[in-house]
Amino acid sequence: MGGQKSSLKNILLYVSLRRLKDRPLRSCLTLLGIAIGISLFTSIQLVNRSIQYGFKESIEASSGKAQLTVRLGNSPFDEVKIEEITAIEGVKSVAPTIEERI
Repeated sequence: MGGQKSSLKNILLYVSLRRLKDRPLRSCLTLLGIAIGISLFTSIQLVNRSIQYGFKESIEASSGKAQLTVRLGNSPFDEVKIEEITAIEGVKSVAPTIEERI
């Protein structure tokens, strides 16, 4: 088995090096395209995270940070519950929000 892996590796190396020598411009452009694709993907991920963080910060700055969050899982939340929560002693304000995870 070790000899077969070695010979397969040699064949692949020979074929790939031969193609690199035969068409150097094409090989360089291929590598450049891969590098640009990876850097573009990484930069888009960074921009998305920055936008999400900025959006979260602006929401918290405008409405304040929640002291208590009430969730009902995947079931619909009855609006009567908002009135019940507002009636609890010590609750200053209630602000319903809709969250969706994508």
